[in-house]
Amino acid sequence: MEKQKSVFIICSVRDADNATRKKLEAYKRSLEAQGYKVHLPHLDTNQDASGHEICLQNMKKILEAHEIHIFFVSTSYGSHFDLGVTFLACYLDQNKIIKVIENNEIVDDKGQTKILLFKSFGQMIQYWESHQKQNVALLN
Repeated sequence: MEKQKSVFIICSVRDADNATRKKLEAYKRSLEAQGYKVHLPHLDTNQDASGHEICLQNMKKILEAHEIHIFFVSTSYGSHFDLGVTFLACYLDQNKIIKVIENNEIVDDKGQTKILLFKSFGQMIQYWESHQKQNVALLN
C-alpha cells in the first residue's frame, strides 16, 4: 500500500493577515480534497511553543513531506529558515518536489513581473523549482 502523499506549505505566519490565512486554508483544503496530507504552519504547528520548538516541528514535517509548496514572502524570517531546511531535505531526498505557488519578490500584488537588480531568495527558489532534475545531477 502506497503511503499518503504529504505537503508542507512554506508561508508567512506571524505577519500573515486574515485574507492571506483564508487563502492558505483554502489552498490546504483543495490539496486535501486531492488526497494529500497537508501541514500548514499557522494551523498545524503549535504556535504557542518556543521558537526553537516551532523550528523543530517544522523541520520534522519538512523532512517527512513528499512535496514542499512555497508561498514566499521575502520579509518572513520563518520562511527563510524553512527554505534552508528544505534545501537540505532535497539534498537528503532527491525525490522531494518543490512548487513555488507565490513569490512576492518576483511578482507584485498586481501580477506584474518585477525587474530585480540583485540576487535574492526569491530568484533562487524560482530557479530551484525549474531546475530540480539538474540540481540532483549536481549533487552526485
